[in-house]
Amino acid sequence: MDCVDLYYLHRIPGDDGLKSWMEAAKKLVAEGKCKYLGLSEATPAQIRAAHAIHPLTAVQQEWSLLIRNLEADVVPTCRDLGIAVVAYSPLCRGFTSALVKAPEDWAKIGNEGGAATGFQSGCPHLSGDNVSTNAQLLAPLEKKAAELGVTPAQLSLAWLHAQGADIFPIPGTTKVANLESNVGAAKLSQDVPKDIFDAISREVDHTKMQGDRYAEGMMGSCYEKK
Repeated sequence: MDCVDLYYLHRIPGDDGLKSWMEAAKKLVAEGKCKYLGLSEATPAQIRAAHAIHPLTAVQQEWSLLIRNLEADVVPTCRDLGIAVVAYSPLCRGFTSALVKAPEDWAKIGNEGGAATGFQSGCPHLSGDNVSTNAQLLAPLEKKAAELGVTPAQLSLAWLHAQGADIFPIPGTTKVANLESNVGAAKLSQDVPKDIFDAISREVDHTKMQGDRYAEGMMGSCYEKK
């Protein structure tokens, strides 16, 4: 293609590396090779430093009902600068579907049960004894979804959509039915009263989640460990 619409730096190679990348990417925008720039897994300070070199359009960060540390610093920084937040893994890699209560249940997720041997198996919060412990945190979500006649996956995704018009969840799936469900979640976010989403925010206690979101060797590139 002649032009990339949104060009991301997905991991930040230090502050000097960020400065170098932003200056190079700024030239690509000027040359018409890309339209907009974004970062992923950047600290608030890195977001501000990059934005000063060239305006950022989006910051991509993991965000779901159980992964919410960015709400304290990354989201306010982006809103202060007018940058959209692209929420990756908005269903916590399938975990907020509430279909997974034990490690063996990952075989219910993914293409032909591929999640059983997929990336989830290497994530501390989604493997081993942490699976059953963290699954219990979703009980309020399951209860409210049953009351509304929707799935926990739909309600958890709708909750994220409802966090603001500047939030763009990017759920992934290999199944048409899940795609249709995800599209329905966007509409659900408009139909469900705000007080219900506020209650879910309070009742699903993400602070009690056990385990890091990445394996030890990868956590060093995550913004909260910088």
